[in-house]
Amino acid sequence: MSAQVMVMGPEHAEIPGRWSVFAAAHSRGVELDELLSLVIVIAARVVHGGPVVDESGRLKQRVNESGELMLKMVRSGEREPARLVECLKS
Repeated sequence: MSAQVMVMGPEHAEIPGRWSVFAAAHSRGVELDELLSLVIVIAARVVHGGPVVDESGRLKQRVNESGELMLKMVRSGEREPARLVECLKS
């Protein structure tokens, strides 16, 4: 399994003055890839503050509170990647 993360500082971001983080995972399981990419982005936003903006339409809402997404996932008690992804999407 591997992950590719691209971080763009405020000087290169699409929205001036804002940081952008993009993540893509690569493994044998599609659900694990999607979960890893979501968790990387959510964790980066928890650490640096601000919302998770879902440009790809994977989450229920376009703009999401990062801490709420992380808590939702942790509180679900799920351990299977596919179920955790569904938890985040609901």
